[in-house]
Amino acid sequence: MESGKGFNKKDVLIQNGKIERIDVNIAKPEEEAFKVLDAQGCWVVPGLVDIHTHGAKGIDFMDAGRSELEELSLFYASKGVTSFLAATMTDSAERIKDALKNINHAINEGLPGARIAGINMEGPFINPGYRG
Repeated sequence: MESGKGFNKKDVLIQNGKIERIDVNIAKPEEEAFKVLDAQGCWVVPGLVDIHTHGAKGIDFMDAGRSELEELSLFYASKGVTSFLAATMTDSAERIKDALKNINHAINEGLPGARIAGINMEGPFINPGYRG
């Protein structure tokens, strides 16, 4: 979509997982093997970023282990979300620490779908001057 002009029919060249070029009738470079996806009649948009989510599908980040985090990652990706901030809830310091450890492991190890870009911490344990 070009500002003020609406949607236009164009090709999108993606290299190494990034949009390299958007133009009309892009010629495929000969030196590289490309996969062509026919998106005729579809809208092609960049991945969405969810900056505040506590979970989905009955799974809360406060309780999620590795398999649940993988399930959430795939769910978000199926909805067009490519990265998200996992949000904690107000809870005991111990439960928050456990959730942070699980989320941190998933960040470091990677997930099969949308990636966790960070953690959105909520609760009274962040700033002692404003607790409670």
